[in-house]
Amino acid sequence: MYSNNWNEIVNLYNEYKSVSEDKIQSLWETIFSEFFNYSKLKREIDTKRNIQIGSTERIIPDIILKQENNDLCIIELKQETLTCGSEQLISYLKQLKIDIGILICSSIYIYAYEYNKPDTQQSFVKIDFVKDSQDGIKFVELLNKNNFNKESIKQFIHNKIKSKENILNIKNKISKELIINLLKKHFENEYSQQEIENAINLI
Repeated sequence: MYSNNWNEIVNLYNEYKSVSEDKIQSLWETIFSEFFNYSKLKREIDTKRNIQIGSTERIIPDIILKQENNDLCIIELKQETLTCGSEQLISYLKQLKIDIGILICSSIYIYAYEYNKPDTQQSFVKIDFVKDSQDGIKFVELLNKNNFNKESIKQFIHNKIKSKENILNIKNKISKELIINLLKKHFENEYSQQEIENAINLI
């Protein structure tokens, strides 16, 4: 189910990515209703909420997903051709005291805001609009109203960042010397040292 929903979202993204922001807004309201089970009738998809900050300033988030009258996360939408609005999203998260935010533009960015970190060091995961993407499928699962859990989303982000760091560490540790030593160790019980070295020299 989640896989089919994600692939349909990718199709819709490709079809509507060049339309106006109003049409993108309408599209994602429908997506969160149809694929994520939030009810428009119950006002679980709160759109363009006008929030006064002080005497002069106001903020208007594109979408706030709700459940049982509780704000779950903020969705900020941008046209595919525009620069993504991470600063704007983070500002909304801070003002509304919500720690899960989703930025949707040329990709999807999931943020878990931590108040003890500077804005430039906030954790996020980027998901591209690619069919059968495991991260995209997980996005549909995690944001589904029936599954929504802040800690699960934060753990997903933590695991993705940790995995990326691990891959980079492995890449940095791979060297010609390491590969040769591993090859020698792998073949040492089957071939002579000279045969192994001669074979390696032919590569």
